[in-house]
Amino acid sequence: MAQCIRTGGRIAYPNGIYPIPSVRTDISLTGYNGEPEPEIIKRLNNWVSSGRIKVHIDKVFLLEDAYKAHIALSNHYVGKLCFKIMAPVKLMKCK
Repeated sequence: MAQCIRTGGRIAYPNGIYPIPSVRTDISLTGYNGEPEPEIIKRLNNWVSSGRIKVHIDKVFLLEDAYKAHIALSNHYVGKLCFKIMAPVKLMKCK
């Protein structure tokens, strides 16, 4: 990915990734924590809705095939893994 970043560009990656990615000296690398901030999530949703950001979905799984999604997580994939729910899920009441 770093070869696609222009001089002076930035790459953000989630903290906890090891080894820490190595990059060229003419770009900056910043780790971040996944702390939810409603205003940022709202702006991101607006960008996705307007088409400014495209979300690449690698594969859509039926909910009953969740085990296949776990297998995909252990292999290389590009994009997001999503679940398609065919019918409303009935939740069991805990006693």
